[in-house]
Amino acid sequence: MDILTSKGKKTVEQEQEAIKIWNSKYPSIIYNETPKKKPADIDAILINEKKEIVGVVETKCRVSMSLDKFYNFYSGKWLVTFEKIMKAVSVSKSIYVPLVGFLYFPDEKTLLVQKIFDPENGFCVAFDVRHTETQASVNGGLIYRDNAYIDMNKSKVLK
Repeated sequence: MDILTSKGKKTVEQEQEAIKIWNSKYPSIIYNETPKKKPADIDAILINEKKEIVGVVETKCRVSMSLDKFYNFYSGKWLVTFEKIMKAVSVSKSIYVPLVGFLYFPDEKTLLVQKIFDPENGFCVAFDVRHTETQASVNGGLIYRDNAYIDMNKSKVLK
């Protein structure tokens, strides 16, 4: 698994930074990670004070990108594997809680949070799907696949 490599381990460290930001802003909603060494369909579940699951999370870190480049060059569109989003939507539907996207920019210590899907209302944010060439994994390589480009322009910005 990619998470077991040195680059993968770095992304785990970055994700921990994002979680700290989340916890500082929403201490009553716990980000509870799925096992990192297993191929889970989601990265975390969100749990409230009553110990109820209130969301599922897809988290990504963009270490080599500034917010300025993200908003101006990429128009605030988050590229994420479409298959990954659809698997997370399936989990969201199965336990009837929203799917939330966490997009973290480590160099700027900034976390963007966007509700992507809600079982009651469907998709909550605009996105398009394109078959494009992208980096295969955190360890590099190239792959052609269906990618979702999720509009993050109205996301919550947490620092």
